[in-house]
Amino acid sequence: MKKVLVTICFMALLCGCINDKKPDFTVSDEEILEKFISEDNYSIVDVRTKEEYEEGHVVGAIHIPYDEIDENTGLDKGKSIIVYCQEGDESGIVCDKLRALGYEVFDLGTYDAITLEKE
Repeated sequence: MKKVLVTICFMALLCGCINDKKPDFTVSDEEILEKFISEDNYSIVDVRTKEEYEEGHVVGAIHIPYDEIDENTGLDKGKSIIVYCQEGDESGIVCDKLRALGYEVFDLGTYDAITLEKE
């Protein structure tokens, strides 16, 4: 049985049936973000400090400091949550925390890299 399986795998490699290409249906981060925004069923959350938020933020962003994210944040679980931070680490941690609480979350990354309208 092992010889048959090894032979099948070897033949598949020779024939090019197995490769490491990404499937054609992959979606870019920009496409995901556009989808959220076009459906108008999302909340953008800025997890930076109060001072950073006041210096500038994405239009419509809700400010919830990184260390205050928990089950009592008051976010709507029926909406997709888009999170960003200052350095990149906090948004990833917040996304993990919110996913564990049952939210659909997208990590937008760092404030400086965001191309959405800012105020």
